Order: sequence, then structure tokens, then C-alpha cells
Amino acid sequence: MTPTRWRVLVLTGVIAAVLGYDGMRVWASRSTDVPPLPLATAVALALVALAVLVTALSVRGRVRRHPGRAPLPPLGAARLVVLAKTASHAGALLAGGYLGLAAVYLPDLFVSDHRQRVLAAGLTALAALVLVLAGLLLERLLRLPPSRPGEPSEPSGGEDHPHPLSRR
Repeated sequence: MTPTRWRVLVLTGVIAAVLGYDGMRVWASRSTDVPPLPLATAVALALVALAVLVTALSVRGRVRRHPGRAPLPPLGAARLVVLAKTASHAGALLAGGYLGLAAVYLPDLFVSDHRQRVLAAGLTALAALVLVLAGLLLERLLRLPPSRPGEPSEPSGGEDHPHPLSRR
């Protein structure tokens, strides 16, 4: 699996912002009943970001093989990499989408309902950006160090224990 590129996350966020902005403008032009933007969404997303951040900090010692810490099993590490990539991509998508929603209501900040929507969308986008950063941190902590010169890049298992996928 390749490391997450920041350009992909930015592009995802920009596309989501455009779709969120255009989608809300179309919805608002065709209906007077606009969906609510509750602050609970920002709180829930911040809790998810906190969970990913705590996971990253708790796994750091296991990845670096600190004394007294059990090493991280390879399957567990693979699952955490999937969590990290999912968190960063979902966070970019949500941040862009909510920033697009906030942009729709920015011109009418003098209306209290619109002000509340911009606040809720902005806080949710901020929580989504924290989720992106937590996912990128977790992914970075799980990166394998480059192999040393002369060492094989894949584990061979040795003479007594051949690699399970190798041919005999």
C-alpha cells in the first residue's frame, strides 16, 4: 500500500467542497425546507478523530518495540493502516463538503439561522481536518523503516522456515 499523498486529500476536499456548495444551492433554490446542520455532527466527528489519535499514540510504543510492550502483529498493523487511510480520506471528503455548505450561507451571516449553519459547518469541517491529521499520524507511525543494504526487502523466513508464498 502506498502512503497517502496530500495532493489526493486536497483534491478530494476541493471536489467535495464544489459538490457540497452546488448541491446546497440547488436544494435551497428548489425548496424552502433546508436540512439542519446540527452541532452534534461536529462533536461526533471530533470523538472519532480523538479515537484515531489515541490509537496512534497507543500503538507508537508497540511499533517502535519499546521494552515491556508486545510487538504489533502484522495483521493488526495492516488493519490499522486501513483505518488510517480511511480516516484521512473520509476526513478530507467531509471537510470539503462542510466547507462547501458553509460557503453557501456566508453571504447571509446577518440572518441568525444562517449564522448557526455556518458555525456548525465550520466546526464540523474543523473536526474533519483533525480526523485527517490523526489518520496521517497513524499512517506515519505504521510505516516500515527502509530495509538496510544487503537485506532482502521481503521476509524470506530462513532456511528452516520458508516463506509461505514462495515456491519450492
